[in-house]
Amino acid sequence: MKLRNILIKNFTCFKKFSLSIPDGVKIVGIFGPNASGKTSIKDALQLLLTGKCRELQYKKDLASLIRHGESKAMVEAEFIMENKGRIIARGTILPSRYNVVISCNGKTIKLDTCFSPIFFNFLNAPTAERKKMLFDLFKRGGNQDPLSLLCNKLNAEIKSIPEGVREALAKEDFEKAQAITIELRRHHKRLIKPADEPDSLFVLEEKKIDFSRLQLNDIQKRINQLRDEQKKILEEEAKLSLYENIQTQSPDELKQKQKALEDRIKLAEEEKSHLEQQKRELEQKKQELNGKEGSLRYYLLSLESSLKSAPEKCPIYEVECKSRELIESTLTQKQEELKKQKEKLKRLNKTLTDIVSKLHHLDSLISKRKNGIWEAKRQLSEVATQLKQMKSLPQNPPSREEVQKRKADIEYRLKALTTLYEEKLRYDKAVAEYERVKKENEENSRLAEFYDRMAKALAPDGIPSLLLQGTIKPFISRIRQYAWLLGAKDITIAPDFTFFINETPEYLLSESEKFRLQLLVQEALSYLTKTRLLIIDRVDILDQANKAFFFRFLQEIMGHYDTIIFFATVSAPPKSPSDESITFLYLSDKEEASNV
Repeated sequence: MKLRNILIKNFTCFKKFSLSIPDGVKIVGIFGPNASGKTSIKDALQLLLTGKCRELQYKKDLASLIRHGESKAMVEAEFIMENKGRIIARGTILPSRYNVVISCNGKTIKLDTCFSPIFFNFLNAPTAERKKMLFDLFKRGGNQDPLSLLCNKLNAEIKSIPEGVREALAKEDFEKAQAITIELRRHHKRLIKPADEPDSLFVLEEKKIDFSRLQLNDIQKRINQLRDEQKKILEEEAKLSLYENIQTQSPDELKQKQKALEDRIKLAEEEKSHLEQQKRELEQKKQELNGKEGSLRYYLLSLESSLKSAPEKCPIYEVECKSRELIESTLTQKQEELKKQKEKLKRLNKTLTDIVSKLHHLDSLISKRKNGIWEAKRQLSEVATQLKQMKSLPQNPPSREEVQKRKADIEYRLKALTTLYEEKLRYDKAVAEYERVKKENEENSRLAEFYDRMAKALAPDGIPSLLLQGTIKPFISRIRQYAWLLGAKDITIAPDFTFFINETPEYLLSESEKFRLQLLVQEALSYLTKTRLLIIDRVDILDQANKAFFFRFLQEIMGHYDTIIFFATVSAPPKSPSDESITFLYLSDKEEASNV
């Protein structure tokens, strides 16, 4: 990826900065004194290519990238990429947002379509950042996606991975996935309960019974048999009571009682017939009186009607003229007759009321006679039954003591079997609960073991480490190729991505050694991602001997890159290089600068 030119406006200390790189130039050295803007140029390129820079950690920090007194800043760069053509990347920085537009041959494209990540400060990045860089390198090298590889490692068990773990794996956040997995392992371990198998021996009648060999159906059959025997004993006891009751009476007494009851029934039926005859006569009389009452009422109505109409007639207009005295006499007679008939009706109604009362009394007497007849017939039936049973009873029935003893024995055995049944039922429930808990424990143990394996697999030295081996191997090989720059015989990387130079960890290295190690790491990452663009800062940290090694290193790797830019702090302009593929730029005015 060849950088043709770069333009910076109102970015940090710069009002305007432009840089054009002629054809054939591969290495650009940018020099200047302290605070001359070298780091600003590097930050502008980093922000344009990756969306990140040293000064930008939060969104609110965007305002600090804009030159004081200006409303916005702009960074623009032109690149020539193999197989893609001319690419222009333009970034606009506002106090509240940052926007990058990339166009290829006049068409807008996405950032990650053109540029692989430009890796800065790998050694200063935490473990998670280093992992992310190497995973990105892993995928850009054409390797299998880490999540797919993990699924293949776990094979069929991957189907039971919870959604939270799956989402974390999809984001390649192995630390979060491991944390969720460890919590799931603890959860399933907590669910494992103690499961003691119930004791199958039960003491009954001073004998030990093995519940595991008993069947509830067999016990229930024995209980049903004893209940049948108990029912027979109760029937036998009832017959014995009947026999004892019958034995207190002789057959002659029963026959006399039978005859007395028959006479009693006959007398009651005669009385009942007589009462019913009286009732029929009274009902007939009541019917006759009701007829008379109807006729009398009709007669009274006709008299009342004639009395009402008589005074309205005038004797003058009568065909046969009569005297007033005769008319008044006739009216008086009718009135007296009406009075007598009303008295007669009153007496008739009283007689009817007495008849109705007598009928109710007769009904009550008839009902009593019926009840008496029914009770007498019932007693007569009992006597007949007793006489019949007396003929069928055994001559020598068992004694009551014997029957009571057998009854008590059956009740005791029935109680014992019922207790045994209940204990067996409780035992079976306890066994079922034990089997259920045991099955749950087995499942929870299996899941706990599975999540334990997953937690180990997701640990830094587990599957993530295995995935990174495909990257680390060529990565370390590339670094070791130029180990002479560090004067190192061996360079290794630990599972936590700490570098060891001749068994010395990176945090014990000098500043010069750290810079050279960072240089090798950055070059290896850029080379393996085929970026063909290398940006190097702080070259001035090297002493004279190491600077010679540095330029020798640049000449060796120059064939693998289109553009290499390095920055160094110097107080005076450096001597111009004799190699046409190398050009130097000295920053003297930090507000406005450009190469000549």
